[in-house]
Amino acid sequence: MNIETVLKEAFIYRSGCTVTRKGTVHLVPGENHVRIAGMTSSAYTDTMQLRIDPSVRAYAIHIIQKDEDDKEAAHIADEINEKKELIAVLKEQAEMWKAGAEFAKSANASLSDVESYINSYPQRVKEIHAEIRGIEKEIRKLNRLLNKASDRDARPLISAVLKAQQEKDYPFELVYQETSAFWNTQYEIDADTNENTLDVRVRAEVRQNTGEDWNQVKLALRTGHPVNSASLPVLDPVYLDFRPPVHKPIYGGAMPMMASMKAAANTAMEEMMMEDSATADTAQFARIEMDEAEVSSGDTMTEYVPASLYDIASGDDGLTIDLQSFTLKADFVTKAVPKKDIRAYLLAEIKTSDLPAAIHGNAAVYLDGTYTGTSIIAPDYGKETYAVALGLQEAISLSRKEIKKKSSEAFIRNSQSAVYECEICVSNNRDVPVTLSVSDQIPVASDAAISVEVISDDHAVRKEKTGMLEWKLELQPQQTKTLRTEYRVTWPKDKPLHQSTY
Repeated sequence: MNIETVLKEAFIYRSGCTVTRKGTVHLVPGENHVRIAGMTSSAYTDTMQLRIDPSVRAYAIHIIQKDEDDKEAAHIADEINEKKELIAVLKEQAEMWKAGAEFAKSANASLSDVESYINSYPQRVKEIHAEIRGIEKEIRKLNRLLNKASDRDARPLISAVLKAQQEKDYPFELVYQETSAFWNTQYEIDADTNENTLDVRVRAEVRQNTGEDWNQVKLALRTGHPVNSASLPVLDPVYLDFRPPVHKPIYGGAMPMMASMKAAANTAMEEMMMEDSATADTAQFARIEMDEAEVSSGDTMTEYVPASLYDIASGDDGLTIDLQSFTLKADFVTKAVPKKDIRAYLLAEIKTSDLPAAIHGNAAVYLDGTYTGTSIIAPDYGKETYAVALGLQEAISLSRKEIKKKSSEAFIRNSQSAVYECEICVSNNRDVPVTLSVSDQIPVASDAAISVEVISDDHAVRKEKTGMLEWKLELQPQQTKTLRTEYRVTWPKDKPLHQSTY
């Protein structure tokens, strides 16, 4: 006889989890041969631990499979076959009733027999077909049970010899590592421009595909990856030689956040259809709040322990759990990088020191309660501030035009030069003033033979090493402003000029 166990706790990592099952075994004094069920097919069987009363000693613990006679699937399959045979018999009966119509045409058939047959035939055939449909429904249920039973039959059993000192029921725990469970972090950000704050909600999406539905299980979510070995990195020797240099990317202050801003732009912005619709109903509504998890940080990972017990069906979309929430002070700014995108973005700048460690992932973004899209939260903790993209500033329009103004050759110096001009137009189509930051760039020479002379930067804040330009504008309602830059590039005549970010 197999001793069944019930899953009670699951400590879920980013990939994989530690499962704790509980059961009770009746032992008598001396040696007891027991078989414990419950582990799934995706379990790491070599991580299995049995925990029981210290007075009980264990011997000869090993993993086995179910005996053929004990397999549920075989019994269910036999039941399915019996029902299929019954359907075949009923179908033969229906055919016999149909065939009986021939005797009604016989000259030897009495009038009473024919009348009895005619009266009975429709009802009996109807009953047979109804019985067949009922059995087919039972077969479909049995097939679902067969799939689950086949999974249970494939699960390993723990065979153990337990030596007890006295006869009684002993509670025990079965602990092992499971591969088919994981969780991901999600974020919800609600920006309040009136309070200059960001309300951040950290959530967990939990899923499991163990083939077993979890019912009323205590969860703990851990940020580590225990299935990956944690080994100290090894330094390899570094050798110096002469090779053509490979230039690293040069990024400006606004460029790294473009990926995050574009993520918000790729999701269509939703607008409120009727601002006064809320006044049609006097009821007040607020977002449903969940109990937050208890948070603790260890040497290698952080653990979240939700307060409730949870049901998680195997293979479904999982469930979402609120872990914690916090409020950050933010400065709301509008920025644009027209060389890359002729749209302006609203950003919330926050101090990275105010962020929890290891915050990273997708976030649903709300601005003053209105959904604006999704953004990627990936702060660089080495920098003082981080900008969260909140969506497009559609009332700000931009254009950028770059032209090659003139070129010339200086044969005496064996060089040539060209003058480039760039024109950026910015318009505020709103009815209120807007503070806007516009970024652009002037190329930087990576070779001493190339000269870049800035003729005009239109009073931009310019970084000499990177060539990045930034204007901070105060635009009045319906105001348009033009920014112009001009620079000259001189280089050897016999070498082709190449422009690259590498």
